[in-house]
Amino acid sequence: MGPADISPVQLTNAVALANTGQTAVITGTSVNLRSGPGTGHSTLGQVTQGDRLPVLGKEGDWLQVQSKGQSAWIAGWLVRLEGTATPANGTGATGQVAVVTDALVNLRSGPGTSHDIAGQVAQGDRLPVLGKEGHWLQVQDSKGQPAWIAGWLVRVEGRSQPEQAPAQQAPSSGKYVVLTGDGVNVRSGPGTGHSIVETVNRGERLNRLAEEGQWYKVQLPNGKEGWVANWLAKIDDAAPPANGPSGPMGESLDLAWLPIPEDDKGPGKEEGRKDDGQAKDGGGAGLKDIGIENKGDTTTVSLQADAKFDYNAFLLTNPSRLVINLEGVALGDVPESKNIQSSTVSGYRTGQFSTEPMVTRVVLELKGPTHYRTRLSDDGKTLFVDAYLAAQGDYVQDKVIFIDPGHGGNDPGAPAYSRALWESEIVLDISQRLAALLKEQGARVEMSRNSDVTVDLHERPRMANRANADIFVSVHTNANLNSAVRGTSTYYYAPDNVPELREQLNDRLRLARSIQTEMVHGLKLDDKGVIQANFAVLRGSHMPSVLVETAFISNPEEERLLRDSNFRQEVAEAIARGINAYFQGK
Repeated sequence: MGPADISPVQLTNAVALANTGQTAVITGTSVNLRSGPGTGHSTLGQVTQGDRLPVLGKEGDWLQVQSKGQSAWIAGWLVRLEGTATPANGTGATGQVAVVTDALVNLRSGPGTSHDIAGQVAQGDRLPVLGKEGHWLQVQDSKGQPAWIAGWLVRVEGRSQPEQAPAQQAPSSGKYVVLTGDGVNVRSGPGTGHSIVETVNRGERLNRLAEEGQWYKVQLPNGKEGWVANWLAKIDDAAPPANGPSGPMGESLDLAWLPIPEDDKGPGKEEGRKDDGQAKDGGGAGLKDIGIENKGDTTTVSLQADAKFDYNAFLLTNPSRLVINLEGVALGDVPESKNIQSSTVSGYRTGQFSTEPMVTRVVLELKGPTHYRTRLSDDGKTLFVDAYLAAQGDYVQDKVIFIDPGHGGNDPGAPAYSRALWESEIVLDISQRLAALLKEQGARVEMSRNSDVTVDLHERPRMANRANADIFVSVHTNANLNSAVRGTSTYYYAPDNVPELREQLNDRLRLARSIQTEMVHGLKLDDKGVIQANFAVLRGSHMPSVLVETAFISNPEEERLLRDSNFRQEVAEAIARGINAYFQGK
């Protein structure tokens, strides 16, 4: 669980619902019915496993049910809900799913932050969409109850019902903003003091709506509006390419269009390569050769054009892919696809992403979580892409690595699901194992604590700064009020309003990605992603820094893993490989 400067959001009672249309099926052996929502209320009777009771409403974790014609309350964790909750606005299900994209998101009783918090969901959770009001979506929570979630904190999958109106298009200036920075924040107003609406990648082309000072007002693909700094963008007249099918409210369902193999085509799929003959006659650079070289655990793909070009690259997961956009390059006479079957890459696919502007896309199909690095030849005509597995040893030789076991002393961190152990003791053991591994590989290791003592939260990065450390790694276990949430995640912090941190963005993000890649690859845990967060230990460190949430101590299965010394050793080895991969890629 992260440092204490970000306080957890507490759950409050949800608004009770009438006539939900659901049935509570008793899963406990013998369960009390009570006169109110809590164990402090009197017992009205008992029901047994398998009994089925109509649900009348909900308050917190308690359900109001009907038993023998009377209203009563039952603990929600002792039942299984069947049936679909009746939406509060009477709207039927949309056939869509909202996938949570932020680390921890509140569910609310109505469409807005002024409504009560009805629960929380974590990154990756999938919620059926029941309806929409403004920028808020009505969804069905894990207990089958309707709730509301902010639309900018989810990704919507599936197609909307025909009666749903498309997003209102904002007036266009006829100009487009092309982002030139990596991980650019789109803000709610023209300045770094405004809240972040969304983060977008280098190369994205957005409709420019207005300009104020050093800021452009833009429209995102999902119809939302925001502001980007003009020093992280350039202006172009060419419209952005169509990225395939749209979801509700105009969201692109696949912002990273990929050519699809023949056997994957079907209704709703893209039509493979976007090559209509214009690409080869469009002028400028043309892709003329793709070379492959395998050397140990590294596969190098060389993309050669007949003129200089720009590019951007990014990773996608499920399945693992590396997407490379060659800007100003037409699709030449190269294979549509090719099998490689190296230790890291199984093959590649090519396609003409767009002709206005001219962009060729090459997709490397990876064999799992993989590191990569890119470099252009001196003449700017050949891009070399290395896809590699992390090696250990020489890469951390003489590096100063600061390890911060989270919490400790009078701050034990998060309790385990069983309440039998605490986060602080688990992460200390992992950190000591990690330190031993790195020392064996020639690194100089400093630690914020080596025993169960209290260390001030802000003193930890100061200790790393005084040690002139090359990198800072804070080790934690995660926790959630929902014990079903599981997985591993890695955090970094490099906001654009803190120049000394922003200039480290590439290194901080690359360190986080390197460790997250090894955690997912080595531990086979759910990938909760690489996330930017304003943790004190990250904003106070002068060097590239990350906070690793190894696994959820609040999840019974992951608690069992964390109790196992062999698993803790595997966690330490995964983090060590990620650190090696970071220095290997320099």
